[in-house]
Amino acid sequence: MLEQSYGLFYFLKSSKNKTIRTVYVRITIDGIPKEASTRRQWDLNRWDQKAAADETLAKRIYAGKE
Repeated sequence: MLEQSYGLFYFLKSSKNKTIRTVYVRITIDGIPKEASTRRQWDLNRWDQKAAADETLAKRIYAGKE
């Protein structure tokens, strides 16, 4: 089986509200990116990009990879 490259990135997308934003996830497999909304809202002032990984969502995505 060939090895695949895989990436997972969480980020905020702007909305009409300046401080509350929607959390999106970008999944990249073999250089092909796909974005999806997590349907969760987050305060921009509390967002920490380094700690942006949501363990529950990450576990679901990793489970689908196997």
